[in-house]
Amino acid sequence: MKEKCTEEVKTRMPYAAKLELQRMAHEAGMTDSEYVRAVLMIHIYGKEEMINRHISSLEVVANRGQS
Repeated sequence: MKEKCTEEVKTRMPYAAKLELQRMAHEAGMTDSEYVRAVLMIHIYGKEEMINRHISSLEVVANRGQS
């Protein structure tokens, strides 16, 4: 089961960096928040762990309704 995101992290950054963040998020098809969350989670837990969590979530969805 996916853990609910309840905590907030705020930071200040230069305007040019914010624009770059928005560009990168848009390229990835994500909101700024989704992109920053993904970057931080990968940094904390590692790329492989985050990929495995995503795959596990997709498998639950894909197996719904199958007997």
